[in-house]
Amino acid sequence: MLLGFALSLTSCRKHRKRHTRPYGCTFPKCNKVFGSKNDWKRHENSQHFQLEMWRCRLTQSTGKQPCALVFWHRQVFDSHLEKDHQITSKTTITKEATECRIGRNGQSRFWCGFCRTILPLKNHGVQAWDERFNHIDEEHFKKNLRTTDWLCVEANKTKHDVMKDLDRKCFKDVPPAAIESDDEATTNDMSPPPADPPSDMETMSSNRVAEHGAPSRKRRRVHESPEAVRLDSQREMFVYCVGSNIVSNLWVY
Repeated sequence: MLLGFALSLTSCRKHRKRHTRPYGCTFPKCNKVFGSKNDWKRHENSQHFQLEMWRCRLTQSTGKQPCALVFWHRQVFDSHLEKDHQITSKTTITKEATECRIGRNGQSRFWCGFCRTILPLKNHGVQAWDERFNHIDEEHFKKNLRTTDWLCVEANKTKHDVMKDLDRKCFKDVPPAAIESDDEATTNDMSPPPADPPSDMETMSSNRVAEHGAPSRKRRRVHESPEAVRLDSQREMFVYCVGSNIVSNLWVY
């Protein structure tokens, strides 16, 4: 009975994760979240790739904030230490280059945006990548931390701020004319709907009128009496109506 209760509790927790989606992608400019650890791992393994880089951890000369600059080549990073931080010791430069290195695709050392530091890995290959996932899951995701608090190493900003800046850039180049004002939107909403296209019967009726002609509206001669004009008009209307009915019957049958 206790075993069944434990299994039921485990299944409830898994089902709840499908709704809360506690796992999120740790790469910048990707805001996807997942309901299972396997889905999260599969996404990062197939859709993203971690490049080798060096992140400076020394403090700036103007304050106590870390430099946090990112470099993609070892020589450029060494030059940065010599010029910007006045480090001349080759031993110190080698030590900083080793400890500040983020390995290619999570090898040797990896960046943890929750710990906000570079952590060493004990394993190699696929096991090292799994070790990284296990650290993020057990130390942070299971403690209800979300990727909005993850510090992106490239931008030195949290993912929340990165996505906010990305949204601003998306709307930066939109011309003002493309955005309607409230008055224009209200006017457009109150405008009458467009007229419906003519039906088939209306189109056929128009074609019949064009073919047989409408009742004549010629101006009568002045010497004709009004009674003669009235009778003539009635006679033309009668002929037109009879002709239209004949054509309509022929069209139907």
